[in-house]
Amino acid sequence: MNYFFIAQIRIRDEKAYQKYLDKASAVFNKYRGEYLAVDNGPEVLEGKWDYSRCVLIRFESRDDFNAWYNSDEYRSILKHRLEGAECDSILVAGSKGSPHIDHIALWTNDLEKLRDFYSEHLGCRVSERYDNPKKRFSSYFLSFRNGARIEIMKRSDITEASDGERTGLAHFAITVGAAAEVDRLTKKLEEEGVRIYSYPRTTGDGYYESVILDPDGNRVELTSNERGE
Repeated sequence: MNYFFIAQIRIRDEKAYQKYLDKASAVFNKYRGEYLAVDNGPEVLEGKWDYSRCVLIRFESRDDFNAWYNSDEYRSILKHRLEGAECDSILVAGSKGSPHIDHIALWTNDLEKLRDFYSEHLGCRVSERYDNPKKRFSSYFLSFRNGARIEIMKRSDITEASDGERTGLAHFAITVGAAAEVDRLTKKLEEEGVRIYSYPRTTGDGYYESVILDPDGNRVELTSNERGE
C-alpha cells in the first residue's frame, strides 16, 4: 500500500531551507520516496492557506516511510529545515487498489550503460545499486514519475547466448497487495493448474514475492507492496 506524506511549509529563512533542499532528494530516493508535487502557490478552494509551499511525497510502503523518517540521513538534514521553516505535516494511507504491473525486468551485460540511458534520456530516478556477491548479482530500479519501474539486472553467467536466462526481458511483476495476498493467490493459482516457478519468499533486497509462469512460459512475479524484513 502506498503512503503519502503531505507537508504544508512556511519558509522563514530561504538560505537555511535551501541547505535542506540540497540534500533532501538523495535521501528520499534512497528510501523509495518520490516527489509527486511541489507547489509554492496552490489554488485555495476553501478556507485559508497561509503557507509558502505544499509538498506531496509518495512512499511505496509504511516501512519505507518509517525507514526514511527515522534514518540518520534525514535526521542530519532536518536541522536545516527546522532552522529555515515551520511545517505542518500528515501521513495518509492510500487505497489498496487492484492488482497492477509494478515493474518489468531486463538482464544486461552493462548495468551502468543501461542505467544512464534511462536516467539521462527518459528521466528515470535511479535507486541505489543492489549487489549480492554470493550470487554474483547486481541491479538497479529505475522509476518513472508516474510510478512505473524498470529493474535492470546483471549476473556474470547470463549473456545473449545463455540457454536459460539471457540478456533482454526477464520478467514482469504484478503487485497484488499485502504479503498474505501473495500467499493466497499463489496457492489458489497452483490449485487451478498454474505452474509455480518459485514459491513465496523474501528476496535478498527485501521484496516478498512468488513467481508463476503464464501459458507461454513467461515469468510473472506476484509481489507484495510491503517490504520484507
